[in-house]
Amino acid sequence: MIISVFNWVWIAFMAITIAAIVGITHVYKDKTRAQKLVFLRWFSVISFALWILYKYGLYADPTFDFIFWKELPFQPCNTMMWLAIVAAFFDVTIIMDYGFYVGIASALMALVMPETGFYNIPFFSIRALGFYGTHALVLMVGVLFVTMGLTKVSYKNALRSIIFFMAMACVMHLVNTVFRHTVYSEASYYFTYGNEDNFLLSAFKRFIPVNLLYMLPIFMIAYGVFLLETYLILLPSKLGRKGK
Repeated sequence: MIISVFNWVWIAFMAITIAAIVGITHVYKDKTRAQKLVFLRWFSVISFALWILYKYGLYADPTFDFIFWKELPFQPCNTMMWLAIVAAFFDVTIIMDYGFYVGIASALMALVMPETGFYNIPFFSIRALGFYGTHALVLMVGVLFVTMGLTKVSYKNALRSIIFFMAMACVMHLVNTVFRHTVYSEASYYFTYGNEDNFLLSAFKRFIPVNLLYMLPIFMIAYGVFLLETYLILLPSKLGRKGK
């Protein structure tokens, strides 16, 4: 079976992911907050362990150009693999908000626009199971933070998420700068140094030719998307209250 965006394998995989979210939410709907956090601790720890196995599989794949300093868990999707552990163990709601708004968006973009070498490939391969599987896990944990009632969708939380996103980008820019002067000259986690293969990122960097700062329009657009997302999610309940 070959997986490619929007083919039947991809659609079936996404359907299973959604079904898993619905099923877990239903099972834990009457559980206490503590019980939900225990589940998410196991879920996030196992997810990160699977991510490590996936990366080892890429390292062992002779057809994949594996660069250790490029494959660390510092991209937006990958950071959620370990940030979710922190959120679940210490009940950090701002990370849960970040997982819902930024984590879901990042995972969906990866699933819809996979990197070169991760589409039109056999589904039952380390490369496919690892890439699509880990991004689906990021998507799941981001949604579960809300559907399990651990945090909520709100305009305040959307703002907190974008602030946390900007803070993470600043931290990763420091990481990139250190890496570029030591172990890996092309480091660009969170894309703070740009990405020539991405049309939009390249366009923004031509407009603001300063590393990291060129992302300001991206943050603004992302915040607008989060506000629209919040409005659409809250709209049915708002209309319900007006109807009463």
